[in-house]
Amino acid sequence: MDSTSPGCPPVCLLRLHDVMDRVGLRSSAIYQSVQRGTFPKPIRLGNSVSVAWIDQEIDAWLRVRLMSRRPNSTPSKRRLKGSHTGGQVND
Repeated sequence: MDSTSPGCPPVCLLRLHDVMDRVGLRSSAIYQSVQRGTFPKPIRLGNSVSVAWIDQEIDAWLRVRLMSRRPNSTPSKRRLKGSHTGGQVND
């Protein structure tokens, strides 16, 4: 017996460590963003405390973030603490 409906893609669930790897955020940042409503909510797995995220929702969140970037934006160069622009090397 097939539990999927015709035309519906299968649902893939991601556990917290998978979500962290995919989006590059720590668990505390993910849960804070969920509370603020800026990150997809997890679903509860049964009656336990275990949760998972729907991969399509995480992918959609990433696509929105990528599309909201400014065109031709590059990360700003950070100067190391104690560095200077005089061209001299401190030893």
